[in-house]
Amino acid sequence: MMKMMRRVKLFVLSVVVVYSASSGAQTLSDALSNGEMLALSPGVGGQVAEVLVKPSERVKKGQVLLVLDSATYQSRLSARQAVLEYAAFKLQLLEEDYARQQELYEEGSLSTVELQQLDLGVKQARSEWAVAQAKHAVMAEKLANTKIVAPADGEITAVPLVGQRVSVKAGLPVLIRMKLR
Repeated sequence: MMKMMRRVKLFVLSVVVVYSASSGAQTLSDALSNGEMLALSPGVGGQVAEVLVKPSERVKKGQVLLVLDSATYQSRLSARQAVLEYAAFKLQLLEEDYARQQELYEEGSLSTVELQQLDLGVKQARSEWAVAQAKHAVMAEKLANTKIVAPADGEITAVPLVGQRVSVKAGLPVLIRMKLR
């Protein structure tokens, strides 16, 4: 539940509506339907590596607008991949050992307590694998967020410079005037 709340919070931070007194837009949907501007944020920090659009350019929903330097996120994802592979390997070994030891238990060569300890080890390894998998997925999402795409069709009104630093909390200086009608 807490992770879900964090994701919602990140989404709210990731799209900022520029309020217009003339149209009275107060929500994202109001702003979009009135053709207002959006300041975008990728939800990750970094340095702008590539700007693929220019002011006054028309863009389509899903079009890549700019790319942040992804080297840090790529290396972190590689590290998470290694941890995930290790956790999967450890789990496989423990499950195989448990199966062998269970045969010994059935023959009477292993005590119930010893088998329960092995079972506990397998359960712990499954938990470690699940955590590693979740952390890998989060890092993969962060890497994907280094490519900023247009949330809807519109017209670019401002773009950042290559090399400009972007923070997680601050919106990018990419303003898109959305025309949804």
